[in-house]
Amino acid sequence: MKILVLGDTHIPKRAKKLPSIIKTVCKEVDRIIHVGDWQTIEVYEELSKFGTLDGVFGNVDSQDLMNVLPENKIITLRW
Repeated sequence: MKILVLGDTHIPKRAKKLPSIIKTVCKEVDRIIHVGDWQTIEVYEELSKFGTLDGVFGNVDSQDLMNVLPENKIITLRW
């Protein structure tokens, strides 16, 4: 099982869009875990198109993200 763990994407404040390397890796993994500070719901929506996505909201995230993501989450992975 391949897992991508990322966080602090801060899009669009610190970057305009997801870097192409992240998109490439997303196509190669079985699961994506984002640990918060996405900033906008659009980042969540884009990453969710690649497959299984888990995440939590961070301290700079929009209310839209807080409405769909928990503040903390425990994930059990079995492979």
